[in-house]
Amino acid sequence: SSWGEDEGVNYLIKTDQNGFGPFCADSLIATNIYNNTIESFYICIDSYVEIRSNSIGSYAEIYWIVDEDTIHEGNTPFTIYGEEPGTYNLILTSCNDSLIVPVIVRDTLNSNFTYELINNGIQYYQDTIPEGWRWRWIMGDGLWLVDSLNPFYSYFTNGNYFTTLNIYYPCHSSTTKRFNYNLNTDELSKETFIISPNPAKKFIRINLPELTEYELILYNIKGQPLKSYKINGIIHHQMDLRGLTNGIYFLRIIYDKGTSVKRIIKSE
Repeated sequence: SSWGEDEGVNYLIKTDQNGFGPFCADSLIATNIYNNTIESFYICIDSYVEIRSNSIGSYAEIYWIVDEDTIHEGNTPFTIYGEEPGTYNLILTSCNDSLIVPVIVRDTLNSNFTYELINNGIQYYQDTIPEGWRWRWIMGDGLWLVDSLNPFYSYFTNGNYFTTLNIYYPCHSSTTKRFNYNLNTDELSKETFIISPNPAKKFIRINLPELTEYELILYNIKGQPLKSYKINGIIHHQMDLRGLTNGIYFLRIIYDKGTSVKRIIKSE
């Protein structure tokens, strides 16, 4: 069979068991190896994708066509470049059949963000990211925040940190900024947040220092939020850990005096 691929998309020309291509129509199919659907694929301005193919037998010929112009013949590798934004139809033909493969060219999006130190933490502000794009914050202390919009974050200790905003779909761009995290944590250090048991099997009990409003957010090791609670007027809260895999988690406690982050270990 003959195929070209980009990010898991296969374009297949069917052959018989001896590797010979058919003479008639219905010789072309397109599938995605992950979910068996026909999909377009994306490239970005000033970037390219490579189409690769294998031998399909001596009876079939391959032509790749864009805007009625043949851009490639045969099954040797070739590249397609993203020059202007828009949708282009890459046509694969063989025998009397043809297959349209949409190619969407996107503008390159440059990641950028600003930040300010407030409430014993860092408030990040990112430039506008269009719908459908994916991004990830790399916080500089080993945690990631995936698709978190304008996140607020507090670190365990003061020091110098490098924070990176990485845009990775459909085009890649990243920005890294260095800052000194040196906030006054004396007021928070006087407060006592007791988590028990820790390590825990099924539940943890959170003892809070005063009757006020709290927001509790549980994150996995990649910084993805898993559970979120808003509580008020109680000093004890029980959190259910059943259904979570064994490992390290982080509990962020936010209230009017600032933010505290506690490490939790889930184990059997």
